[in-house]
Amino acid sequence: MPKLFLCLLISLVSLLLSPTNSAQDFSSIVIFQEPSFPSADTAASLSIPWQSALPSPRAATANELQEQLQNPASKLFILPYGSAFPESAWSDMQSFLRRGGNLLVLGGRPLTRAACLENGQWRLRDYSARFICQLSIDQYQTVPGSGGLAFESKSRHSPTTSFLRLERSFLPRHSSQSS
Repeated sequence: MPKLFLCLLISLVSLLLSPTNSAQDFSSIVIFQEPSFPSADTAASLSIPWQSALPSPRAATANELQEQLQNPASKLFILPYGSAFPESAWSDMQSFLRRGGNLLVLGGRPLTRAACLENGQWRLRDYSARFICQLSIDQYQTVPGSGGLAFESKSRHSPTTSFLRLERSFLPRHSSQSS
């Protein structure tokens, strides 16, 4: 996985764990976890020990995302399935981001492969920039990872990072249009 994602993950977690946040804010992390949900442009099975890596993350299925993302305590939403995301939750995800929520996508080109539930099975749609354009992102550029570098935390709240392998990243390019 890209070092950019590791840096982003550590930065966001550090922000959430800063001294100005109280213990009740530790449940501000929502992770989308759905049985048999497909991955796209990333490892097929991303098994990350979230409970040891992050402070009290809340797992949410597709059916629970609306409630979790509308909760004012939710500050960070993690999509661990690469480019894939549940299309049915798009409007809730967009509202969450517009109100200032943070999104961390592990692997792939974020929000470019919508997944829909058909006859009880998740199905990936073809690549589309439809959703990212609504966020004023019009393309991604592949950038190499920075192999050999190691993160050194100066924080007393250092997350566990040994489970992340960083090889490349996708850098978003924002369009000049405002949304």
